[in-house]
Amino acid sequence: MGKHAKALQTRLNDAGMKCNLLSNDEYKPAMFEKLIWICTYMLVGTANECATVGDAGKDFPDLVKEIIEELVGAVSKKEGITFKEGTVDRLRAYTDVVASFPCGVKEFEWRNAYFWNCGDDLCPEHNSLMKDCKEKGFISFELP
Repeated sequence: MGKHAKALQTRLNDAGMKCNLLSNDEYKPAMFEKLIWICTYMLVGTANECATVGDAGKDFPDLVKEIIEELVGAVSKKEGITFKEGTVDRLRAYTDVVASFPCGVKEFEWRNAYFWNCGDDLCPEHNSLMKDCKEKGFISFELP
């Protein structure tokens, strides 16, 4: 937490905005959950030609769950992070809030590359879907 964190929290709260201060141990799992959400829902949606993340979650819930659990496992192993119970449910709930967000795998180096680079041992389904998207012409960038 930075030296101005408390002052920023006060200003935001005074302006009617919610601001939580987190320790590194609290922040890192939350940061990775956000990465897992965008990588999972965008990839599942793109691979299955869904228009929105809501469609991906509604039409392919088992695949979404499988990918989330795979990516949680990869991060846990690679980073030594323990996630709170309920990651799948939290990410599904977030999807409900942004259900109309359009699907598309982009910004690979900032998103899916993390999991791609974990390799097929840790992320076999994720990497398989990435390859499928490339073969179908759904992504324009080259996979490393």
